[in-house]
Amino acid sequence: MREKIGKFEILRLLGQGAMGKVFLGRDPGLERDVAVKTIRLGSAFGAEATARFEREARAAGSLNHPNVVTVFEFGEDQGLYYMAMEFVEGEDLEVLIRSRQCPMPELMELLAQACEGLAYAHERGIVHRDIKPSNILVSRAGKRPLAKLMDFGVALVGHSDLTQQGNWMGTVNYMAPEYLDSGKAGPASDIFAMGVILYEIVSGGRRPFTGETATSVLTAILRQPPAPFRPEEAQGLPGGILAVVDRALAKLPGQRFETADAMAAAIRQCLQEPEAPARPAPSAAPAAEGQTLTVAKNGKGQCMSLRVALRQAGPGARILVMPGVYRESLVLDRPVSILGQGGPGEVVIESSKGSCLSLQAAGIRLANLQLQGMDGDAAPALLIAQGDALVEDCEVIA
Repeated sequence: MREKIGKFEILRLLGQGAMGKVFLGRDPGLERDVAVKTIRLGSAFGAEATARFEREARAAGSLNHPNVVTVFEFGEDQGLYYMAMEFVEGEDLEVLIRSRQCPMPELMELLAQACEGLAYAHERGIVHRDIKPSNILVSRAGKRPLAKLMDFGVALVGHSDLTQQGNWMGTVNYMAPEYLDSGKAGPASDIFAMGVILYEIVSGGRRPFTGETATSVLTAILRQPPAPFRPEEAQGLPGGILAVVDRALAKLPGQRFETADAMAAAIRQCLQEPEAPARPAPSAAPAAEGQTLTVAKNGKGQCMSLRVALRQAGPGARILVMPGVYRESLVLDRPVSILGQGGPGEVVIESSKGSCLSLQAAGIRLANLQLQGMDGDAAPALLIAQGDALVEDCEVIA
């Protein structure tokens, strides 16, 4: 181990990966500890590894925010590229989620902080592209835990990108559908990744899209809804947090939060609200008849999608749907009412696959909805598989 890299005294090895090492160093002039990240020139990973390292230094070095790891210096010393950055003494968010030792509200607050750091980067034209729990460090040096976003090695800076557009960079479990489709990431792609992390926090470490291979994970992200939360996971949560998860994980970028700051605000608003009442397991007594849930795309309802509302709705529930276009394919297996609120054609349910609504129970009521089938799909927009249904003032477009 070298005693010195650049002007920094090397104290000990902190960790190492395939392309380089990270050391605890000391800045003798300012008498402060730093993390010194290195990559060897001419490594087996070639020019791309070096370009990624330089990109990380330039991207993070242009940011000055309490929720982003600060980069102090970038240079080369005797065959080593090095980057000196803020030393954060603590653990990353992945360790905290998996350990289950950290209270859920604290994890949510840390994620909100990371969202604020991400919003700051987005405002300066930087898309991270590799948001994941291990890239969020948590410092406990102050009076309260502080999240710090790190590792901008695959960041997209402005309109210049050191990798070809159309190539994936990052970790597949956290990649947004549009990124997988086109290889092009934007701020909304980072917000989707934050939604995956929020799902992990709520579920205690499970991911919303899984598979035995990278290809099966990719297919799940592109084509399938997130795995439903288990009843025990959904009990006692801050009110509205499932709607935040649902919005952040929307398949279409335009249906997610407009900014990472908006997602942070939504998380904190949920933390200020009383806990949602515990929802019973399927074998328990059903919710009381007359329960009313409101669905709204703008976040002003209890839920932002019909799928989330149906997870909460017991037999006899009324689901009031505010004007908007909802791209969902749903199975109704209990007697509920879905009532559009607005003029004709203002509440639209578009099929994402197969029928918009498949009715598999008696006593279902639908009113003031426009149901739009999927082009080229033989399945009807409205499928009454069993039971009867009361359909009022609905337009069904096959």
